[in-house]
Amino acid sequence: MKKQNISIVFIVCTILSLFSGCDKEKGETLKVPAYAVPSLYERTTIPENEPEPPRKKEELKNLASETDEYGKTISKWPSIELSGDPEEVVEIGQDCLYEDDRFFLFFQKGVSIRGDVAVHMERIMRELEEELHLSFDRDPVNSEINWRFLYFHNAFSDVNRDLSKVNILILNTPENDEIEWAAENVAVLFDKDVFSPQADLSVAYHELAHVLQLRQSNSLGTVLTEGIATYAEYKLSVKENRPARSCAAYVRDERNLSLYDESRFYDDPVAAFIEDSEITGFHEDKPYQCGIRFVTFLVETYGEDVLDKICRISLRFEYDETYTDMIMRVIKDATSDDVFERFGRWLPDGWKRYGEEYARYMSQFEPRNQEDSSQACA
Repeated sequence: MKKQNISIVFIVCTILSLFSGCDKEKGETLKVPAYAVPSLYERTTIPENEPEPPRKKEELKNLASETDEYGKTISKWPSIELSGDPEEVVEIGQDCLYEDDRFFLFFQKGVSIRGDVAVHMERIMRELEEELHLSFDRDPVNSEINWRFLYFHNAFSDVNRDLSKVNILILNTPENDEIEWAAENVAVLFDKDVFSPQADLSVAYHELAHVLQLRQSNSLGTVLTEGIATYAEYKLSVKENRPARSCAAYVRDERNLSLYDESRFYDDPVAAFIEDSEITGFHEDKPYQCGIRFVTFLVETYGEDVLDKICRISLRFEYDETYTDMIMRVIKDATSDDVFERFGRWLPDGWKRYGEEYARYMSQFEPRNQEDSSQACA
C-alpha cells in the first residue's frame, strides 16, 4: 500500500480540469488551439530546424501580471523574502508568495520552511533540465488547473496568469489521505517534503519532473509520465548524493508487494506495454515499474535527447479513443519501429545491471526502519 506521496497526476488532472483555465470573475475560459494532426498511417518526423509548435501565448498575453521597473510582480497579496540560510526556520503566519526569476512559491498559512527552500527549488529545476534535456522555459501546452480555488480561496488571482513561471505550492502536511501531485504548471508539495535539511527531496524531484514534462507535451500516458519522473528522481538523488529510498519498490524486486513480471515483455512486448499503459488505478505499481525500466532503456539506447523528441512529436497528435495506440506511434516516431521488441531484448541484462548499480549506490546509506523502507515514489 503506498503512502501519501503517490502521484495521481492524471486522475487529479482529470478531476480538476473542471476548474482549469477559468477566470471566474470574468466568466472566461482559455481555449487551447488544436495542433496539426497527421493521419494514423502517416509517419511523422521533426526536422532539426523546425520551429516550435504553435502555442497559446497570444491567448494568455492579456493575462500577464503587472510588473514593476525591476520585473517583480505587482500584487495585492502578501509576499516574503527568503534569506537562503538553511539554519533559519520561517513560520508562515498568512498565505503569501515568494517570486523567483523562473518560479513562484506559494505558502499556506501555518507551514514551516527553511530559509533556503527557494535555493533548493531553483537547483532542482536546473538539474532536471540538464538530466532530461527538456526546458521549463517552454510555454505550457495545456490550460492551467485552478489551484488558487482549491487551496487558497481564489487568492493570488492576479499572479502568473500567463503561466510564464512555474507555480510551486508548499502546503501544510495533511492528516488525511491528501497526496502530492503535479500538472503542467503547478507542483503541490507539503512542508514535510522540503523542511528537513536531511530530507531526500525525492517528492520535489518527482513532482517538478512531472511539471517539466507536462509543460511541453501532450499527454504521454501513465507509463511514460511516471517513468520519466521516477527516472529523474533517482538520477537527481545520485547527483546530490542523497538516498533514493522511495524508488526501491520500482527499481528492485525485493519486496513481495512490488514483484514485477518482466517476462511478459520477453514474449510479447507490445501487449505487455499496452497492458501496463491502460492501468487506471493509482494504487497500482505497474505503470511506475514499467515506466522507469522503459525510460532507462530509451535514454540508454536512443540518446539523452530522446525524451525531448517524444515530447515534441506528441504535439502533432490529438488524442482520441485510440489513445494508447497514439502514444505508441509517438514513441516509434521518436525512436524506431522495433523499439518495443528491442526493449524486450534489453530487459533481462540491462535492467539487472541498473538494479545492481542502485544497490551499490544505496549501500552507503543507513537503512530506515521497516515502516519507512516501504515508502514508494510520488
